[in-house]
Amino acid sequence: MIDVVSGPRTASSPRKSSGKLAVIVAAALLLGVAALLIVQRLLPGDFLSREVAIGLQRSTGLSVKVDGPTQLRFFLRPRLIIQNIHMTDTAGTLRLDAPRVDGYLRFLPLLVGRFEIGQAVLYRPKFFADFDRPPLTHSGIVEQAIKAPSADAVPSQTRLGMIDIVDGEAHFETKKGATPIVLDAVNMRFDWPRLGASADFGGDLNFRGTPAHLRGWLEQPLDVLRGGESASAFQLRSPLLTFWSSGRVAGGARLHYSGSITANAPALRALAEIAGYSFSKHGTFANLDLACDVNFDGNDAAFTNLALHLDGNDYQGNLEIQDLTRTPHLSGTLASDFLDITPFLTGSHEPAVSTGLWNRKPLDLRQFDLANLDLRVSAARLRLYDMEVQDAALSLLTKPGLIDFTLAEATSNNGAIRGRFELTEKDRFFNLRVSGNGNGVNLQPMSFDGRHPLSGSLDALIELHSSGEDIGALMRGLGGRATLSASNGTFAGTDLAATLMHGISQKPGAKLATVAGTTSFDRFHLDLSLAHGVATIDAGQASATNLQLGLAGTIDIAHKQLDILSFAQIAETAGKTPRTIPARFELKGAWSAPSFYQGPAELNLPKPSQRKSLLPDAMPPPPAEE
Repeated sequence: MIDVVSGPRTASSPRKSSGKLAVIVAAALLLGVAALLIVQRLLPGDFLSREVAIGLQRSTGLSVKVDGPTQLRFFLRPRLIIQNIHMTDTAGTLRLDAPRVDGYLRFLPLLVGRFEIGQAVLYRPKFFADFDRPPLTHSGIVEQAIKAPSADAVPSQTRLGMIDIVDGEAHFETKKGATPIVLDAVNMRFDWPRLGASADFGGDLNFRGTPAHLRGWLEQPLDVLRGGESASAFQLRSPLLTFWSSGRVAGGARLHYSGSITANAPALRALAEIAGYSFSKHGTFANLDLACDVNFDGNDAAFTNLALHLDGNDYQGNLEIQDLTRTPHLSGTLASDFLDITPFLTGSHEPAVSTGLWNRKPLDLRQFDLANLDLRVSAARLRLYDMEVQDAALSLLTKPGLIDFTLAEATSNNGAIRGRFELTEKDRFFNLRVSGNGNGVNLQPMSFDGRHPLSGSLDALIELHSSGEDIGALMRGLGGRATLSASNGTFAGTDLAATLMHGISQKPGAKLATVAGTTSFDRFHLDLSLAHGVATIDAGQASATNLQLGLAGTIDIAHKQLDILSFAQIAETAGKTPRTIPARFELKGAWSAPSFYQGPAELNLPKPSQRKSLLPDAMPPPPAEE
C-alpha cells in the first residue's frame, strides 16, 4: 500500500537442491528477523516519522505532518505506530486528523529492507471535507494512474491496501446545508488491494443518532475514476431505511448510474427530517416500499417500472427527479387500483381554537419545500375518509408559494365530480381559489363531525376566493357563489314538521323543542352569494310530502353561525279533510348545534333572485393545465 523506507535488495542464491534451499531460506528468515529486531532498537523515531510522512504524501498526494513519535514494533505483527498525524490538501478542502495510526507492514518486503504498509488502522480519526470546492492534491499513486497516458504507464498490479477506521468522525460541509453533515461512531473497512482489482467497503456509523450499516462494492474503481464504467452494488440498513441497489456506475464530468433499487422505510417523514429536509406536517407517510429501475445522470434521475407502496396504497408508473442538489423537482404519472388519500390529510384538521373560531395561526407553506411536485395520479377507486369515488384522475402541483390540486374527473354512484384547490403565497400573504362541480353525487357516504346526517343525490357548483395571512383571515374574506340542489334524500336528527307543529302556539321568539327523527325531502335547493365570509341565501326552497319551505337569511362562515329564516307550509293529513298549516321559524346559533325559534307573525321572505341557474346541463371541461 505505502512504500515508506527503501533499502538495498538481497541477491537471491542459486538453487542447488531442495534441502539446501530450505536451509538457506530458514537462515535468511532468521537473519532478517534478527536484523529487524536490531533496527527496531536502533532506528531513530524522528527518522521513521519523516519517512512515514514522505511515503504517505507520495502515495496519497496529500500534505502530511506527523506531530508525535513513530515506533516500529514486531511483536505478533510488524507495524508502525504513528502518533498525531495530520493530512490535508493544498486548498484545505480535505483534512484528516488522527491521534494514532497503526500501519501493518507486509512481511516479505521487510526481508529485503523495504517497509511497505499493507493495512492502516486509524483510531478516532476526524475527517473534514467541503463538497463545494474541488481538492488540490499532489500527484499520488491513484492520481498518477488516472492521469497516465496509457493503462500500462502505472501497472494495474500496483499495490494499495486496506484501511480500517475505528470510532471515527466525518464532517461534510455544503452551501445547501445550514449545518455540516456529521457522521460519528464510524467503524468502517475500505479494501482496494491493487489498482486493477475490485474494491469494497463495509461497516457501521451513526447519523444524527440513527445507526446504519453500509456495504458497497466496485468491480473496477480505477475505470470509474478514469471516466469509464464498472459494475457496482450498495446496501444500507438502518431502523429508518433499508436500501439495496446494483447496476453500473460511470465516472467523468457527470456521474452516471443505471441499475435497479429496492427500498423500504417505516416512516417517510422521519427519514426526510433526519436528512435535514422540512416535511409536511400532515399525513402519515408510513410503510414505504419501493422497487424500480433507475437511471441517474449527474443532477437528474428517472425511475421506471416503478412499484410503490405507501400508506396502504399501491402505485405503478414512472417518476423523474430533476435538480437533485438544490430543491428537487419531482414529476411523473402513477396509477393505482385503490387510493386512500385520508392518511395524507391526517393532522390537517386544525382549523378551530378553544373559542370555536377558525385558527389564526399564520400559514406556512415551507413544509412543502422538500420537493417541487408535478404528479398525475389515476385511481380506479379513491377514498377520502368515508367517501369513495371511482375512476378518479387527479394532479398535484407544488412549488415555492403554490399548491395546486386538481381532481380532473371522478364518478361516485353514477355521479360525476370535478374540482380544483389553489393556494398561492407572497410575503406571507395568501390567495385562495376553490372551484368544483358535481352531478348526481350520493350524499350518504359524506361524514360531518363523524356523523352521516344527509342522504340523497346532489348537484352542486362552487366558486370561492379569498385572501389573508391565516385560516381565520381566509374565512373572513371568503367570497364567491355556490348552488346546491339535492333530491330524494333525508336530514337525520330532526323531524322538522313535528318540531314546527309543536311550536305553532308559541310566541314569536320562543325557542322550540326539537323533535328527534328524520326529515325526508323530494327536493332541496340553495343559491348562495358569498362576501366577507358570509353566505347570503338568494333563493332557497325545500319540498317534501308533508312540508314546503321557503328559505332566506345568512350563513356566517367566518364565525360559524347560522341565521336562517323560513316560511313553511305543513300538510296536515289527519281527519277527513286535509289542510295546510302555515309556520314561521328561525334557525339560529352555532352551526354545530343551532336552535329553532318561533318566527314573527309578520315574517315575509325576500323574493328569490332571478339570476340564471349556476348548475350546468353537462359537466364543463377540467381547467387547463398551467
